[in-house]
Amino acid sequence: MRYNLQLVSMLLRVHSLLRYRMFLDGFRQELEGVTLSEFLHSASFTAERSRLKQFLTNLPEFTSTTTNFLCLSNLAKLLHLPNEMSRLEGSFNDNRAPELVAGSLAYIFEIPEFLHKPAIMSKLLPELEIDDDGLLVSIPREGNLSKDGLIVGNRFIPYHPWLASKPCIRSLSFGFIETLLRMRQKRSDINYFGLRLDEDVVMRADIYEEMETRAYIWGPTGFSEEKLVDSRFPETPSGTLTVHSRLEEKPFVRRDVSHIEVLWSRRDNLKTVQIEELVTPESPLFVDSDLISCAYLHSIWNDSERRFIHLDGAVRKYNRENYNARYQSNMHKTDVKSDKYEKVFRIDAPLTANEWADLVAKYYYQDELIVEYLSQLLETDTLVSP
Repeated sequence: MRYNLQLVSMLLRVHSLLRYRMFLDGFRQELEGVTLSEFLHSASFTAERSRLKQFLTNLPEFTSTTTNFLCLSNLAKLLHLPNEMSRLEGSFNDNRAPELVAGSLAYIFEIPEFLHKPAIMSKLLPELEIDDDGLLVSIPREGNLSKDGLIVGNRFIPYHPWLASKPCIRSLSFGFIETLLRMRQKRSDINYFGLRLDEDVVMRADIYEEMETRAYIWGPTGFSEEKLVDSRFPETPSGTLTVHSRLEEKPFVRRDVSHIEVLWSRRDNLKTVQIEELVTPESPLFVDSDLISCAYLHSIWNDSERRFIHLDGAVRKYNRENYNARYQSNMHKTDVKSDKYEKVFRIDAPLTANEWADLVAKYYYQDELIVEYLSQLLETDTLVSP
């Protein structure tokens, strides 16, 4: 019997193991009755190892989430993968080969320490309270939220991949999740709080370990409530749009970001803002994906309370043809809708202008356009009426 590991390597090109589930399900059937130990020491595995090595050498750096990387590292040790898997000389990701292989084999052989099946979370933990947007809104008594996901009993469920990508799409382990969790722990005025989990992954809790992430995150300096309560802001009640574009590439920021669109509107004493970060259509992050994903944020300011009262974030996913139309239009004029919309967090609580700006800047980590927009809001007339 020939075990084709090239199918396994195809799996590793994307963030989600389930993208190539149809290949892997066939692979499972082919290996029915074969144990993982037998497979690892088979002649076919040895023969395919060189091709797997070659693929891993060229593997894009962004394919592994921070949480999965750490958990699979521990799982690789648990599975005692052959040492040869880590010897990929000249590759920037030498030390990740065992982890990536472990993730594939964990799926194929249904390793109980790392379950990866559609909707496995709801099957194993039906008691979790999930709202209509797919957000976890209540923590079980024996549960605990970490910076990477939910720990409940002997199980660990990571956050939705959009909240945990390494190093991007959204790398929210760089301060955003921590800030939200501190608010949840210390404040009594939160009316609604929710975070999205990865419903397709459940790990054994003892293979998860929290890693401390340190990064320099600069904040906005020009945003204030004086501007927000001004009766002339926004200029056009039905919607005043700001388009802020990148004119040149800058170091240490996301290179695929093209521009942001910020749309303010107002009705009575409530002012609503929508922000969407648009990437270049040829972004390398989505070269192997049928969908192009963009970060989206929605928030409400209450003039009477002089506070933001609602903030939520989501990922908007467009098919390529649809995205080209969206990319060439503006938020306040387009009728293009995203093909898939996934809300990833929500908090309803009184937030000062500074608290709000801090969260927004952290949500759009590595996008200096957001910080520049917030910093310049008072200094220059950046708003453009429709």
